Amino acid sequence: MSVISLRISILSNRYLYLALTAFYTGCEENGNQLSDKQPMKIIQNIQERLGKSSLFLILLPVFYLLHMVTEYYPMLTLKDLFIPVTAWMLGLPVLLFLAIRYIKASWVQYAMTFFYLEIVYFFFSTIYLFIEKYIPFLAHYKYLLPLIVAIGVFLFISSRKKKAPPYRFFLYLNTLLIILVIVECIQLVIKTLPEKTFTALHQSNGDLPQLPPCDSCIKPDVHYIVFDGYAGSDALQHFWQYDNSALDSFFRTHGFYNVAHAKSNYNYTSFSIGSILNMDYHQRAFDQKIDLLLYCEGIKTIKNNPVCRLFQQLGYTIINQSFFPIPGDKPRQSISYLSNKKAILMSPTLPSRLINDIGWQAGIKQLTFNSSRFIEENTANSRLSLQQLQNTYKQLMQIAGQQHKKPAFVYSHFMLPHKPYLFDSTGHLTPDSTWHNNSYKKASYLSQLKHTNTVIRNIVTQLLKPGNRPRVIIIQSDHGYREFPKNLKQLEFSNLNAIYFPDQQYTGLYDSISSVNTFRVILRKYFNAPLPLLKDSTVYIRH
Repeated sequence: MSVISLRISILSNRYLYLALTAFYTGCEENGNQLSDKQPMKIIQNIQERLGKSSLFLILLPVFYLLHMVTEYYPMLTLKDLFIPVTAWMLGLPVLLFLAIRYIKASWVQYAMTFFYLEIVYFFFSTIYLFIEKYIPFLAHYKYLLPLIVAIGVFLFISSRKKKAPPYRFFLYLNTLLIILVIVECIQLVIKTLPEKTFTALHQSNGDLPQLPPCDSCIKPDVHYIVFDGYAGSDALQHFWQYDNSALDSFFRTHGFYNVAHAKSNYNYTSFSIGSILNMDYHQRAFDQKIDLLLYCEGIKTIKNNPVCRLFQQLGYTIINQSFFPIPGDKPRQSISYLSNKKAILMSPTLPSRLINDIGWQAGIKQLTFNSSRFIEENTANSRLSLQQLQNTYKQLMQIAGQQHKKPAFVYSHFMLPHKPYLFDSTGHLTPDSTWHNNSYKKASYLSQLKHTNTVIRNIVTQLLKPGNRPRVIIIQSDHGYREFPKNLKQLEFSNLNAIYFPDQQYTGLYDSISSVNTFRVILRKYFNAPLPLLKDSTVYIRH
């Protein structure tokens, strides 16, 4: 939401206001001197109309909706705006504008109050995060909500006393928002260009490390396989008193380097995968709780990642068996909670923020989670997850048996042992009524993890069969279990990390290596990439 924050600040930018004022004043003076010049008359006519119009009441939601698409593309696309929620998000401002223009012209003096309410509604999340960072004592809702209401009442009373609306400010708002809407349209066109055109215009490999020429370099197939939310052996022993040494021994017996004290760098999937495929930490502060839009920001860091682009540069075929967009191939899975376009569009708004922050206290979340509709949607999403799990497993096993003409980089992502808890320890499906039962989440997670171990063994056995080229295999989790008590939050970073090199020479790996260094080691080993290892550290994202 940083771009939105920037553009919101533009609305109160004194220098832009002065620049637009000077422009229109200059046009006005030139128009008086050159009244016979048609262009000046047109500009004067536009200026007069914009100065008297409350069009900004429509332009603001239009800007908001377009910006949400450009900011969160491809999670949102233009067609996602044609849903019922956008009809009233845009429809109410349109009706208000038409009422002021054709039915109740006297309401124009309250246009600034209406505009203030729109800003609070659409951009409340941005406003709240700004206040939380710079005026933290006001971030308590018992202070903030009364303040918002008081400002609205003040504007309403002030508007009643004014004999005429501030036409010059109307002119400024309308002009500014027209400019911003045009900018968003241009960005949208650029983002929706065909991929090759977009790459030619914007994508450069200048940011990639320069790989030295190496005619003798072996180009193995690289399988990057993620098991979502798989806790490391340390955490399993500490919290569940579960001994996972059988899997550890399986890896060692089959020639893997099993990282004994592995750690993820982030405790949320999109940021963890983003850091792994960018081979670096995210250059941002995580001073807010995770929400849908923050999660989407993590996904954006994956889309143009250097690992996939380097493999493309080296002549690799990219096979994407995940739900994230990566260079070279489209995702074959979808994340159920990102398919709810209404939720993404509504995330920055006042009602969504309030429900997310204080919904439990008001009883709203309990009602939502216990509603039959929510349960039906969750069950349907779980069935989709099950289907995707089965498809990904089947396709990966098929890929493992294929003879590729070119070396391949295969990214496969399994939502295991992550919830929903679909399987018991033997791999049989549990009743769908138990899939989201938090009362048994600790036991259900462990049961699903035991089934996951069987899946891992099957995949490794298949991948180790002889092929037409050697294979590098990375079995890794993006983070660990996230339902620990508060005093055990650091265990969220305890993860699975087992790496197989065909020559079984593991120089560069060590027992506490973290995920961010995974591809630095691989690219150094096989392609002499000038990539030093980074310091291993963890970044906690509140939830």
